[in-house]
Amino acid sequence: MQLDTQTSKNTRIILFLFAIQFVFIFTAENRWQINFYTPFLLQATCLILAGYFIYIQKQQTHIKNTDINISISPWRKILYFFTGTFTVALSYEEVRKLFARYPNASTLSDVMPQLDTQYDRFSHGIFPYSPVTSVPWQPYPVYMPLHWLPVGISRVLNIDTRWSGFIILAIAAGLYGYVILQRKAPTGLKIIALLLPSIVLWAYIVWGGIDIPAVLETLISAYYLVLAIGLMSKNLVITTIGIILCLLSRYTLVFWLPIFLILLWQNLSPRKNFVVWLSIIAAITFVYLLPFLSKDHTVFLHGLVYHNGCAYNCWNDFMNNKYNSSYYSGLFFAPRLYDIFPGTIEHKVFLARAVQGGVMLFLLGVYLAIYRKVKEEINFYHYCLAALYVSVFIFMLFSPLIFKYYYMPVLTISAVMCAQAIISNAKS
Repeated sequence: MQLDTQTSKNTRIILFLFAIQFVFIFTAENRWQINFYTPFLLQATCLILAGYFIYIQKQQTHIKNTDINISISPWRKILYFFTGTFTVALSYEEVRKLFARYPNASTLSDVMPQLDTQYDRFSHGIFPYSPVTSVPWQPYPVYMPLHWLPVGISRVLNIDTRWSGFIILAIAAGLYGYVILQRKAPTGLKIIALLLPSIVLWAYIVWGGIDIPAVLETLISAYYLVLAIGLMSKNLVITTIGIILCLLSRYTLVFWLPIFLILLWQNLSPRKNFVVWLSIIAAITFVYLLPFLSKDHTVFLHGLVYHNGCAYNCWNDFMNNKYNSSYYSGLFFAPRLYDIFPGTIEHKVFLARAVQGGVMLFLLGVYLAIYRKVKEEINFYHYCLAALYVSVFIFMLFSPLIFKYYYMPVLTISAVMCAQAIISNAKS
């Protein structure tokens, strides 16, 4: 295989767009004059990157297959897995230094105390969903089971809770390496593609401040990495597992599911559709509904109420001219919506939620309209990968309350999408 001018050009452009996201996310904080424009620039970057990805995938119809090479020996596949894992393991020492610098996560945010409490209650046979009394304001835990159950890894190994996310991210990176390094593409492109998800981790290590020590977003990034791998590799089993992991850890994915459901029905047999959705429903039922929601049907509602309360506090700080790191991050449209909407803080947040829901529903119509035009030129899995990236990104931009670490899964999805674009555009 060789790189021609068009492939080199596409690679440079896709990597430039990938990098631009980091510039906006990590450099705008505390610069209010610039932050006024940052959400618009982020949205434009998101849409341009997704559009360029679809453009490259359309070009692939004229290029020989770059899918997985099935002739590779099992030992080499094992090597590929550990190579992928190594891309994350390389950052171990820097992550350890961050944990050592911030040894007590409970002083940084209430996220880790909630996760620790939920797991500890569960492991002792206590219902995990009730106010966390170890935190002065007694937050109601909003986290889904697969966000706090992995804390058990750290308990078994007797290590800091935060390492559980790092360990699972390394395993997900191993799966990524297993898939990427089997692809039929020039070695240089495969190496670039292999490194992209780890660049996201390094960005948060170098520029993220307390983002990694304060929360367990490495775990959520690992889940979205699995889902993105499944879509990139057109593997229905991995995709289904990824959906289950994401749904049972954070509800953001629900806004992407309709487009995947529709395209899956249009492109695969009813039997495969049935197996996928039965698996997802069964997982949700046995991991969340039966053990938790059936015992207290108000759990989910209480979580939403608590999350809205956090948004109220943030918006109230802004109204009273108090500094709030979330508002001055420049990473979402909430400050702009605050200026536009009338009424009380509660009413403003309600309207912001309504706008967010409306935008997500509008996107579904846009996805379907575009797919009708490109369905003969792009695999539906890859189209769903682009839709996943846009859905999660836009959801964050229109959320009433976010923090910088929320963008870690978004950047991870974009890393896989860019990797697919780079490799699929290699001509043989």
